[in-house]
Amino acid sequence: MPKLDGTPPNGFWPLAEHWPITDALPRLSLYKLKFDSVEPSTQDFERWNIPIPRGVAKRKAEFFAGRFCAYQAIQQLTGQGCVPGSAEDRAPQWPKGLVGSISHGHNRAAAIVAEQQYWHGLGLDIEQHLSSERADYLASEILTPQELAQYQLRPAPQRALQLTLSFSLKESLFKALYPLTQRHFYFQDAQCLYQPQRQPIALRLLTDLSEEWPKGRYLQGHYWVFEDYVVTWVAIPPP
Repeated sequence: MPKLDGTPPNGFWPLAEHWPITDALPRLSLYKLKFDSVEPSTQDFERWNIPIPRGVAKRKAEFFAGRFCAYQAIQQLTGQGCVPGSAEDRAPQWPKGLVGSISHGHNRAAAIVAEQQYWHGLGLDIEQHLSSERADYLASEILTPQELAQYQLRPAPQRALQLTLSFSLKESLFKALYPLTQRHFYFQDAQCLYQPQRQPIALRLLTDLSEEWPKGRYLQGHYWVFEDYVVTWVAIPPP
């Protein structure tokens, strides 16, 4: 595929603000943008060699945004951009020797990519802040009983942030571990040991995923708050 100039199409704009992911994770490439929900043109998909997914305009815009970010992140890292394919389970298929993660939704998208010799697994997630009412409605689905007991002791604004971060960190955890284990797991299968204004946040597996990733194993998650969003990430170093 020929090298493209990196200019996104109409309706997609690079995000200029600094995210501390690249400060925390050396040898990692990050690309991020904001977008509206207007469906990209067929020519835009063809130009970037991005397959057109099924679905409504919003779904197509999100998919395009995520794959565009991945192309740019790979370009920055290797000097040769490409679009990750999709496996049967719809997970991104990264070029040989690379590992990465994509997140898109709420008109924001980002991708991180690194060489496998430096990072074994990567997970990235972007979420819009949940309202207190929405957080209370979802809490029992997202939180373990221990997390829920802690959650119920907090004032409403802290509950909303805790639920948003717990949801997002567990998404990032899944994205980092699924390529390594090929095992699906769910919100109740991991515990987020959230403490306000403290990082990193410890994440504990509550189920066995593999010999390398048994119940009780701890990982670390980080987050960054910007505008009305949170971005979280989990990075697994080589064994």
